Amino acid sequence: MRRPLLLASAVASSLLATLGLGACSTPPVADELTVVLLPHPDDEFQVWSQIEQRPGARTVFVLMTRGEQSGFCDSEIGGGRWTQQCSRARIDSWLTFFERMGASDPTIPSDLGEPQRVEGIDPQDANPMRDDDGTLVPSTAADVWQDAQGRGTLVAFDLGDGDLTTAEVEWAVRAVLDDRDAFGIGDLPVGRMLGAYSYDGDVEGCYPYPHPDHAAVATTLADVDLGARSQSWSTCSLDPATGAGDPSEVSDAAATAAFGPDGAFPAAYGWLGPWPLDDGQAELFHRQQAFATR
Repeated sequence: MRRPLLLASAVASSLLATLGLGACSTPPVADELTVVLLPHPDDEFQVWSQIEQRPGARTVFVLMTRGEQSGFCDSEIGGGRWTQQCSRARIDSWLTFFERMGASDPTIPSDLGEPQRVEGIDPQDANPMRDDDGTLVPSTAADVWQDAQGRGTLVAFDLGDGDLTTAEVEWAVRAVLDDRDAFGIGDLPVGRMLGAYSYDGDVEGCYPYPHPDHAAVATTLADVDLGARSQSWSTCSLDPATGAGDPSEVSDAAATAAFGPDGAFPAAYGWLGPWPLDDGQAELFHRQQAFATR
């Protein structure tokens, strides 16, 4: 079920003026794509400092799994782990987050219609599939949402929460970039390719998150040339071993829009438990976002 459209708030009107996107202004035209690789629905905020408030940007979000193995699926909303109900609920939450964030940032792809289904993608040697508690389910399709204002595309694969592999990550990225017409992403070159947070150390002040799906995304970005101008993944800069650069900060406006009392994150993902926003790097969702680069 689609959610009702949301009206832009006064915050959005102010931001339009700040970004020079008033009624008589024309935003710059994108000359490259930004591609964001996400293991699960709700990981997108982990790269938000890099994708917010960019007039003229065109961003492609590639979601690898539906998050269907989460323990929070065992709820009235989720309907149980590995169920289609939970997969649908998590995707619905994902779309809601973008729509809510677009109300305060007019550069975010958020004017989303019904999805298009891309089926029969060549599995090649990756053998993409879900492992549903021991039941293997081949998965060679994706759902695609286009932003009606040309700001980007959301692509959702279904490659198995908790069992994502580096081969599947590479396969999904190449599937999108090798068949641009099917996925509707145009022919712009890929500038930045970004990945969600991954950190397997134990340095104080860093949020430890060795989740295998996140590691699969980070490892692929680190080890495989995917054809982007740069390939980076979110990690913790307080640990020199990560090789991360200095962090960039999520803006006050985006932090409030996402995690404020009426924020997009609790509105979309509140059923997945309380997740705080940290001003440093000590929680999974944090404002000081650092990236390591291939």
